[in-house]
Amino acid sequence: MDVEHIFVVFESPNGKDLWKAVAREDIPDWMRDPAVIDKMLAGEQAAKPNLHDGVDRWYKVVEVDRPRPAGQRQARQVAAQAALGLSPGGIALSH
Repeated sequence: MDVEHIFVVFESPNGKDLWKAVAREDIPDWMRDPAVIDKMLAGEQAAKPNLHDGVDRWYKVVEVDRPRPAGQRQARQVAAQAALGLSPGGIALSH
């Protein structure tokens, strides 16, 4: 069985409790920096100051190992290449 490593971003109003998962499209752009993600995976929390009243959201990242049936990763890679117009061997496909 293959294992897929995914990151789940959580947000909290106070950084202590009431954590909830953040949808991928709602992750702030400033958090997409690999250096920020690396620090958060090491256990740090992050917050972006709100100009009006201090910090309004705290964020943390958790890495989750998700098992998948063997061979699924390769099939997903082939499908992604095909969507970009490439064959599994990297040959450009005509549209």
